[in-house]
Amino acid sequence: MGPDQVAKPSDPIAERGEEVYHRIVRPYLTEADRGKVVAIDVESEDYTIGKDAVEAVHPLEARRLNARIWLRRVGFKAMHWFGNAPREPI
Repeated sequence: MGPDQVAKPSDPIAERGEEVYHRIVRPYLTEADRGKVVAIDVESEDYTIGKDAVEAVHPLEARRLNARIWLRRVGFKAMHWFGNAPREPI
């Protein structure tokens, strides 16, 4: 996937990223993590958490040079939105 392409929820990367998020990452999250960004390498299932996308992605890219990364904002149904934020339980 090139830099100008966006993963849609029906894409394999998006589906795998959501599956890894719910199975591996979410059980360890707390209310203090709400709003942070999780970067997940969908192939290795390695992940990092940061206050924004840059802070989450850089350490993961340093560990996994060819990472296929899916981003997820903790406690929300979307990474970015307009208007009221679509929240979900942590």
